[in-house]
Amino acid sequence: MARFYAFGPFRLDAGSDTLVDPHGPVALGQRACVLLRTLVGQPGVLVTKSELMDAVWPGLAVEEGNLTVQISALRKTLADAPGGGQWIGTVARRGYRFIGEVQEFDSLPVPRINDFSDTGRANADRPSVAILPFENAGGDP
Repeated sequence: MARFYAFGPFRLDAGSDTLVDPHGPVALGQRACVLLRTLVGQPGVLVTKSELMDAVWPGLAVEEGNLTVQISALRKTLADAPGGGQWIGTVARRGYRFIGEVQEFDSLPVPRINDFSDTGRANADRPSVAILPFENAGGDP
């Protein structure tokens, strides 16, 4: 079953490795998404460099510098959010840990109240999508 993680203004769909913020999808490479999924899936826990490299580059021999590049890209992406610059902590010569508060869901989390205007409708400057259940409302088979 796909997992969904919420932290700060971000939502991560672990099934499709898609990161979104209140403005929509966030441009993030596939490897950076796998790295983020691995870290937020274990908030507060030290994830060793070896574990991260195995998750991002399974079965490949890759220099450790590549991991540093991906961590840097993640930090840059998350830095615009309040406190986002400190969400990924470095444990010198050992690995990294996700420091931010993470909520985990089995289904897509419902938008927070402050994602909407006072009228209860989605903000007009952001695109929105309504997803309706597949029901035959007309009775025609």
